[in-house]
Amino acid sequence: MAPMDQLIPNSPQRSTRPKCTLAYLDEFHIDLPSTQTLSTRYPISNFLSYNALSSNFKHVISSFTSHTKPKSYEEASQDPCWKQAMEAELEALSTNNT
Repeated sequence: MAPMDQLIPNSPQRSTRPKCTLAYLDEFHIDLPSTQTLSTRYPISNFLSYNALSSNFKHVISSFTSHTKPKSYEEASQDPCWKQAMEAELEALSTNNT
């Protein structure tokens, strides 16, 4: 019988099967610009101004535009709202036994 180190390769093998795209996805094409070319010819900031809004309305608008989704668990765990949402989700999973 051969020793174990001869039976197990040092690196994982890659599949040699040809990679094919799924036929039903052939009609979907998305051409997104690269991150380096994400400039617009007519930025909205040139045409949109909050100067004419009342201070109360400015506050409401700024609260809508200032919330962003966290990019990591570390960021989400620092925000009480996201922490509460995660706890509610875990509780729902526990209740459903999933």
